[in-house]
This record gives sequence, C-alpha cells and structure tokens, in this order.
Amino acid sequence: MRLLAAAVGSSAEFERARRGLPRALGEKTSDRLRNAAAYGDLAGAFEAVLGERYVGAGDSTALRYHTMVRDYLTGDWDRALSTARRIEARGRADGAGGVGHLARALAAEIQLQRGEVGHAREWLDLIPDSVTHSLVARVRLLIRYFSEPWEEAVAGAWRDLRGARESGQLAGVEWLPLRVLWIGVVEDSPEVRRQALAELEALHEEMASPMTYESVLLGRGMANRDADSALAAYRLVQERGDVYYTWHCCQVLAEAGEDPQPWLAEATRILHSLGVGRLIGIMLRRAARQRNVSLPRHRAAREGLTEQDVRLIDMVSTGSTNRQIAAGLACSEKTVEQRLTRLFRRTGCRSRTELAAAWLDGSLARSGLVPDAGQHRDDGGPPAARPAGVCRPRPVD
Repeated sequence: MRLLAAAVGSSAEFERARRGLPRALGEKTSDRLRNAAAYGDLAGAFEAVLGERYVGAGDSTALRYHTMVRDYLTGDWDRALSTARRIEARGRADGAGGVGHLARALAAEIQLQRGEVGHAREWLDLIPDSVTHSLVARVRLLIRYFSEPWEEAVAGAWRDLRGARESGQLAGVEWLPLRVLWIGVVEDSPEVRRQALAELEALHEEMASPMTYESVLLGRGMANRDADSALAAYRLVQERGDVYYTWHCCQVLAEAGEDPQPWLAEATRILHSLGVGRLIGIMLRRAARQRNVSLPRHRAAREGLTEQDVRLIDMVSTGSTNRQIAAGLACSEKTVEQRLTRLFRRTGCRSRTELAAAWLDGSLARSGLVPDAGQHRDDGGPPAARPAGVCRPRPVD
C-alpha cells in the first residue's frame, strides 16, 4: 500500500519507497505497479507486487474494475462497458464510491471515443466534482472541447494539471498535455503544441514512468512529425498492450512515416475493432489526404456461419436472454457468451442489438456470411439512463 501511494507521485518518492522494502522490487514489477496506479487499479497493483502470492478478492468491485481496465487496454470495449454497468448497479446497492467513480470515468472515455458524447456526459455527471483523478480530468477535457471554445478547454486542462501537481497525484496525468497537444494539432496552434510538449517533457522529468516516456515520444511525433519517436512509442505501447494508444501511434506514423499505407491499414483495423465514432475516422481520412493515398477499407471475415450460429442470431433478434438461448441450444450461458463474442468479431457488430439489426435487414446475407438474412448499437449509458432490460436502438455514427 505504501508503494502504491508512492507510485502516484514523483519518481523520487517512488524510489524512496522502493529502497525501504525488505527485498528488491524488479524493474518490470515497478513498471506494472506504476501503470496500475495510472488507472487507480488497486487489484492490478497488488497483483503486480505479490505475483503468485496474490489472491483476488472474489467478486469485489476492485477486482471487477481490474477486469474492466484490462478489457479497455486490450480493446474489448463492449465487455468493459458491461462491467462498468455491473459496477454501477452494485455501487447503488452498497454505496460504493472510489473505484466506482473511476469505472464511470473509463466508461465515459470509451463513449467519447465512440462519438457517444451524450452517454459520456451521463457517466461523467455521476462523478462528484470533488473527484480529481487523472482519468476524470482527461474525460472532462474532451467534454469541454466538444461543448466550449477550444481555448477554454485548454485553459481548463492546465488548471487540472496544476491541481494534480499541487496534490502530488500525478499518475496518468500525462494524458492531459497529450490531449492538449492533439487539440493544438487539430486547431493548428503552434503555441499550444509547443507548450503541451514542454509540459509532457517536464512531467517525464518529474515522474520518469513508462507511460510518461511513451507520451513524450508520441508527443514529439505529433508536434514535430518525428517518425522515429512515434515508432519508438509504438513499440513500447505494443509491448505494454494498450490498443487505443497503439491507434494513436499508427495515426501519427501514417502522417509522418515513410510509407503511410501499413500504418493506415493497422489504424483502420483498430478503429473497427474498437467501434469508435466519426471523430477518429475523420482524423484517419485527413492523414490519408495529406499523404495522397486511399484509406484502406475494412473487410469483415467471409467464412460462412454455422447452422447453430444462425439459430443463435435468430434467437437474439427475438429478444431472448442468454439463459433462454442456452436452454434452446442445450449449452451453458458461458458458452453463449463466448459464441456471441466470436460472432461480434466475425460480423463486425458491436452489440446484440446491432447483430439482430444486421440479421433482420439482410446485412449479414449481403456480406456473404449467411444464406438469407442496419446497424444499431445498444444504449451505452449507465443503468440509470434507461429502464432495466431495455435496449434503445439508435443509428451508428
């Protein structure tokens, strides 16, 4: 616990805490601990330090949040949102805060990247203004950017950064100047880009964490079209296993690298796997135009679905629950979940609602996946945003 408290602050504090241990803490373990601290992932921090000695606390909120962070980083955003809704439902029952607020912030982050600004606000409105964690601050920055003059959004980010420095809660705060730098690029403000990069480099001097180093490299790539720095960031992020950060690196390399095509192709693949909204698509199209190349088309898998797959989709389209589907197909609910996950990946759908719509309007048939078969996405807000058990279909951005 002392290590975790130190991990959210400066590198000097963290090194003092490490030196006070009865036995040495390896660099890889230290890095995992500091990465967990950036997301306020208590279970991940214990797992990093204790290794095989760590025993997860059953079905605790901390363990659920750890699973949510892992799914966010690996790109399984639908599952991460489902976990957020379960944490929210439990939090209302037992009054849990703390980790619950971070789950709300991460859910809002996903919705923002998918272009669902309204649902992002619903999640953010559940978080008290007194919560100042970097996850919350980075979401508030984008909400301000979408609803206020961009200069005011940038000013708010610098206030949040000053507050983080004053409180010593620096873990994960590198996302603020990195996002300000992105705004400087989009709004074509050299001064904002310069200041944001300087803040990133100052943060890395202070913290010297793996994520601040990645951010500095990526920031140099964005601000200076430095392909070598962006490539170095890409390799580090891939090793850490952060899909969304990987997308950022690919987008910068598509603009600054020698050959944009492979980076555009990988960025497009990630874009579709995450189900992101129009904003990121616009950024990719801009990168393609700047390099005078075509944006690669995403192609869904063409292998035909089995008769059992078709039956499962048909039952989903009639509103059957997983329990009802399991009874109808003579399998377990866990098997239904696994098969649905595979179907989402193969069809390119991101939810049960979208899968049902694609079946009913013939999209699956036209794609060659089924002999005879729109796209809607499940409502992604917190449980309070809709009646229990009701999905509100809406057109995808």
